[in-house]
Amino acid sequence: AHHSHFNLSEALAFIEDIQPKRAYLVHISHMLGFHDEVQKTLPKNVYLAYDGLKITV
Repeated sequence: AHHSHFNLSEALAFIEDIQPKRAYLVHISHMLGFHDEVQKTLPKNVYLAYDGLKITV
């Protein structure tokens, strides 16, 4: 794996370390599972990004 790419557990550990209000996971493999099912397993402030997502900052 590329040094700048995280697997899911590494990404979640990084998110836990930096404590953002919200985090969006991008470039996730379809091999992870169905979007809605994976989303249910994530912490409440972590979201799977998707094509067409618009984020207001």
